[in-house]
Amino acid sequence: MSNIIPFKPKKDLDAAANLAGFITWAKTSLSLGEGVKFGIEWDADSWVPWNIAGTRVSTLGATKSHPIVMTQPFRDFAKAVMVNRAVLQSKKIGNWGEALKGLEAGLREQTGGGDVTQINAAVCAKACHLIQQAWATNEHRVYQASCALPHIVTLLRNKRLLSTPFTWTNPIPCPKTPTLEEEEKTGSKKLPSDASLIALGEIFNAPPSMRLDVMVTSSVALLLSAPARISELAYVHHDVEFIEVDRDADDSQLYLRWYGSKGFGDKPVPVLEQMRGPCETAIRRVRALTEEGREYAQWLEEHPEKFPPHAKLPKKGLDSPLSYEEACDALLLTYNKETNPRYRLKANFLNPISRRKALSPKAREIVDELLNGLEEGTGRPVYEKGKLVRREFNDTCVLTLRKINILMREKYLPPTFPYTDKKRVIKFSQALFTLRTGMLNDDTANCQSTEKPFGVTLGCNKMRLSANLTGAQKKTQSIFERWNYPGVRVNSHAFRHYLNTAAHRTGLSDVLIAAWSGRVDIDTNPVYNHETIAEKAAGVAQYRDGTYRNEKLLDKVRTNQPILASDLAGLRKDQDRILHESSFGVCVHDFAESPCPKGGSCLTCGKQVCVKGAEQKLKNLKVELKRLVQNLQRAEAALERGDFGAQCWVDKWGKDRLKCESLIALLENPELEDGALIWTPDDGWTVTANVLARQGLLDPQEVAIAAEQQTPSLEHLMGLMGR
Repeated sequence: MSNIIPFKPKKDLDAAANLAGFITWAKTSLSLGEGVKFGIEWDADSWVPWNIAGTRVSTLGATKSHPIVMTQPFRDFAKAVMVNRAVLQSKKIGNWGEALKGLEAGLREQTGGGDVTQINAAVCAKACHLIQQAWATNEHRVYQASCALPHIVTLLRNKRLLSTPFTWTNPIPCPKTPTLEEEEKTGSKKLPSDASLIALGEIFNAPPSMRLDVMVTSSVALLLSAPARISELAYVHHDVEFIEVDRDADDSQLYLRWYGSKGFGDKPVPVLEQMRGPCETAIRRVRALTEEGREYAQWLEEHPEKFPPHAKLPKKGLDSPLSYEEACDALLLTYNKETNPRYRLKANFLNPISRRKALSPKAREIVDELLNGLEEGTGRPVYEKGKLVRREFNDTCVLTLRKINILMREKYLPPTFPYTDKKRVIKFSQALFTLRTGMLNDDTANCQSTEKPFGVTLGCNKMRLSANLTGAQKKTQSIFERWNYPGVRVNSHAFRHYLNTAAHRTGLSDVLIAAWSGRVDIDTNPVYNHETIAEKAAGVAQYRDGTYRNEKLLDKVRTNQPILASDLAGLRKDQDRILHESSFGVCVHDFAESPCPKGGSCLTCGKQVCVKGAEQKLKNLKVELKRLVQNLQRAEAALERGDFGAQCWVDKWGKDRLKCESLIALLENPELEDGALIWTPDDGWTVTANVLARQGLLDPQEVAIAAEQQTPSLEHLMGLMGR
């Protein structure tokens, strides 16, 4: 959230005056947003060069070949709305931009002008109609744009920008839900083909020698290890993997430190066991390939005033004057008699920088100073022996390493440096995929990229990976074409769909699938589930057969979801009551009626049920067993010393140990199905009974008899353990 103060309309002003104030507020606030670059221009047709995406104010139906911008005064209003959403609220403009295009077209059709204060329900209805005409082949785009219109109307009303305030509801219905057959047909297209997976596996194991192929196959290996988005590769740390060892099971699990780009944030993501080897190999390959890039980025970050060292860099101080030859050498600009260093420096370095709209004030000052210090014209010819050898100029500018360092960084480094993007999640010096610009260009002549000798980039660049996997760019060979797999292609997002579908097929709960995928909303899970009709029908049949109940209960236990009394095979009448979970299982005691009667002594309570297959609960029991064994050993040692009361503790810890061992044995019994319920016997002891007995209000013998009747005998406990 930005620190900008939101626009507050004045009640005593009319809509036109508030609209003027809203636009003035937006012009003032535009440059104050986080991540917005210096020198942003209000009148620009797009603010993309200044790091605000989706801000092109083009009209409805405009194309790249025929760019038509919105007319005034609506254009300024549209820009103010974008400032309010993107700069103030730090939200994506997205469908709001599409809705604004339709609103402008509808206003022009209905009123013949662009007076925003005259917007009404008829204008909005016309906007929806025009949006439908413009994108007739894309129902989802039409629906999403029309959904943004009511929000814009609300903004207009709240900011008092309407002459006649009104409310409006989107009339365009949500696109028709596809049938199961249609879902299966379209879903199969979202999954990677077997041919693409086999080809990528063969290339990965070849192994590839070209740096570009190493980068592509390693990126795919990571995308197949955890269901990530391709854009999230940019946030992968160079120390991405870590191993967690389960001491009880003597096993280990590989995790990736991953950043979910859609609200989930940093999280440890478990790697599929089948992909552990390829994942570790991919990380090792990329880390070796990008080590130089990270070291270079670290140097740039730690030495902002210095020019990057290289073999041709003149050995001069930061403020010592440079000749044109020395300046070109420092910038690695080639020159010869035909292209003299002065011309090369001006044409290939200074002029391109001066034409940039997004330039810091310091860089703008330096480039203007240098260009103004260069004499105009072709100069005065100098002849030797009748031949033209050079041209002389009365230049007054002074070139230094300090000055060209500032300009070099503006020209060659990403605008968000030292961070990989404006979200400021990770720095280039920490990112696994950091490369020096141009490192992948040597591998193939078909890889088109602007040479930036001092730049840094990410080898997992979304456009580069997509082009290499789909072959969508005619000038770029795909990895399949380079390795002679004609006709094979795959979408980079298909791997995420593939892993999500596999998770659904294994019966993983929606909560775990969403968490594994870095997804905040579990309602999005079905979008990534492409099980066949037969698989979905089998799941329904399993539920109807009644065999699904224990699996659902087990999922709830494993994922810490609320458990209802009805989940325990309908043993309780109060079906909607949420049960309490203990360290070892589920407790059916109603805490609304009374506190725990056992004082937390779950092992001796008949209201606790253990669930077979709940691994964490089983681990807790094993930890408890170790504690009980230690306590029993100390009690036995005290008994040998003749300490008073030691026998009571030996009896207690002994029975608790045997009960704990019996529960562990049952929960590890392979003959019991996962989800089976195991109720623990009650020993009859309660806190209330104990207090009453101590106060003489209850016969201790009755308590002892009740406990003896409830407590399982030693023979019974031994029988449970098979002894």
